[in-house]
Amino acid sequence: MKRLLPLIVLVCMVSVTPLYAEESENGVPNVYQFPDIAPSIDISLGYVFLDFDGSRRAEEYRHPGDSLAAAADIRYLPFPHRLHLELDFDDSHDYYTDLSYAYRDLVLFRGIHRSLFHNLTNIYLGESPSVGNTDVRDRNSQYHLNIGITDAMIRFKAPDFPLHLTIRGHQATKEGNIQQRFLSGSAYFFGPTGGRVRASTKRDIDWKTTEYSASLNSHLGPVEAEFRHSQKQLDVNGDRILYDSYGQAGFVIRPAGTYPHNLVPETKGYTNTIKLHTMYTGRVVGSATFSQKHRENEESSVEVDHFTGAGSIVYMPAPALTLFLKYRHMKKDEDTPSAPPSYVTWNTSVSREAISSSTDTASLTVRYRPFSRLTLKAAYTFDRHRRKGYEDWHLENRTTKNRFTISADTRLASSLKASASYSHLSVDDPAYNVTPDSSDEGRINFSWTPHPRINTFIHYYIAREKRDHLHFVGFSGPAESPSGRDTKKDNIMASVTVLPANDLSVTGSYAFFRYHTEQDMMYHTSPPPSNDFWDEGVSGSMEAQVYAASLIYRWNDRLDLSGGVTHTLSRGDFDPSAADITRPVSISAFSVLKVRETIYTISGDYSLPAGFRVGVEYRYSDFDDRIDDPYDDIEDGTAQMIWVRLSKRWS
Repeated sequence: MKRLLPLIVLVCMVSVTPLYAEESENGVPNVYQFPDIAPSIDISLGYVFLDFDGSRRAEEYRHPGDSLAAAADIRYLPFPHRLHLELDFDDSHDYYTDLSYAYRDLVLFRGIHRSLFHNLTNIYLGESPSVGNTDVRDRNSQYHLNIGITDAMIRFKAPDFPLHLTIRGHQATKEGNIQQRFLSGSAYFFGPTGGRVRASTKRDIDWKTTEYSASLNSHLGPVEAEFRHSQKQLDVNGDRILYDSYGQAGFVIRPAGTYPHNLVPETKGYTNTIKLHTMYTGRVVGSATFSQKHRENEESSVEVDHFTGAGSIVYMPAPALTLFLKYRHMKKDEDTPSAPPSYVTWNTSVSREAISSSTDTASLTVRYRPFSRLTLKAAYTFDRHRRKGYEDWHLENRTTKNRFTISADTRLASSLKASASYSHLSVDDPAYNVTPDSSDEGRINFSWTPHPRINTFIHYYIAREKRDHLHFVGFSGPAESPSGRDTKKDNIMASVTVLPANDLSVTGSYAFFRYHTEQDMMYHTSPPPSNDFWDEGVSGSMEAQVYAASLIYRWNDRLDLSGGVTHTLSRGDFDPSAADITRPVSISAFSVLKVRETIYTISGDYSLPAGFRVGVEYRYSDFDDRIDDPYDDIEDGTAQMIWVRLSKRWS
């Protein structure tokens, strides 16, 4: 911190240079005249009727039950004061507030608070004969989370000087209960108390993440500088740590007794950042950022320090040609205690040396605009990642990446715009199995307006990733798979909006998402003698299709009508072939997903005399499990909601 004080003092000293208003031809300063804006108040009161039948996933983000609803929009702008309040209240668990205030350009404040209710799924461990030993303690329990996020910012500006002080605050809370799944019994491959027993129980949580920051920003002649300090902390209450009785694991690994498990640690840390950049005028623009971050785990005493230094230069040798050169160096030092934490009494693997690393990334981008309807870009990025302490983790000591990207944006006609890009990535010595040796991805976008009343948009994304061999650590030590991993990603989105009449708008859209992998997997057999064996070419996929249509119709000057339907089809599967996990029932039977979700909405808004409006909206949601497996945890469900509201506007 002492090294940063001279810079802060310099910012304050140089910033006292006056910033004069622009003068007119007769020497009189030009002063902006703010318009006279009348205040306005828009208030709405209503009621929400909500009915669930079956699974609450039919309305995953709605609190069950009826509730009052309200909304308000207040604008009061008598210069030099400016005040704006926005409120949207659906129920006591789902609301949004936004308050803004400004005095001239000297003080600016904004505060936002939003709250969300999330229905969670009770993942049932099952009663199939192939499941094995289970300990279900939360049968039929309903889980939920109340999520609250608060952001506040106040900025002070020195009168007639380019000096700003900004203070920010952020707080995120999670309250409610979740399902905790863990191993009981002996929690080991074998033991006198049943070996591994899959267990599930209810866990109450009360988590709070708080972050504060203060920044000082000013101009140092042709350079703008900013210093920022922030502190962040996670406080954990509720069931912070769980305890259970475990049987003897094996013969000497761990005796029977009561042991803690699934601890949620509290963490804290701070960040110091310095940013510099030149004026954004001229042919050359430069910027630099230096950041120091410190994090601590208060339970395990692990400390991590990050340093980041980054710089960029933008050079425009000609109006049609721009060069972007960027470099970034990141270093991570992690310090772990020599002995395991007190809550770990038998798993000595946590005492392995932590991995420290450094990463250097450099990139060059060239943008060329040969004529007004075409922009071309080409980019190359080199990334080198080096590690220390990697031996105990069976990782590579160095990984390098090379990425090449080309793209084009063009206006083929006054009504047709298109863009396309292609990127190739090659990786030497990837550390993790999900990192490919090489990948290729491409994007295409079209926006076409063949008629003033017709607007279309199409987006397509494709990616193919390949890994020659995977690395696993088995009972016999590190091993390389016979083959590797292939990944396919596809994404299509399209929409068409048509205005058949001046008062009618119709929109249809379609989206397709697919993620498919094939890879080798290693399994361990138990009880002893334990062996490793391969399952080659295991397939897993996820796919979703979304169909949507909506209509907006202005019946007359008083009545607006709208409606829509969204239909989603989702599927997923996992298909191993090894005999040990396909008999007596294949594990793939518990991995198949086929779900159909449909949402219908219809609403109307009618204007009454004296500025009053009345609105009604109906929503029907249907969640349908297409498999109907008696052993899975997915339940069908429907939900119906009716909003009734009365609004009044004063201006």
